[in-house]
Amino acid sequence: MYVCICNAVTERQIRALAEQGICTVDEMSRINGCASTCGSCIQDAEQILNSAQPGRAKLNFGISIVNGLKQAV
Repeated sequence: MYVCICNAVTERQIRALAEQGICTVDEMSRINGCASTCGSCIQDAEQILNSAQPGRAKLNFGISIVNGLKQAV
């Protein structure tokens, strides 16, 4: 399946990069151009890249408001 139509990047290509150790969309974009033109594929590309790395710890950061101040949780 094509993930990035602008640069003809497929899901298979993204998974192959993840297997080679690519772990960020920025790294991937430098290699294959994915998400570098219109950007509409960035969320799907990132999700595929992350899911292709099951052993990698994923940190989720949220924002909390305490006493009117934003802080990462």
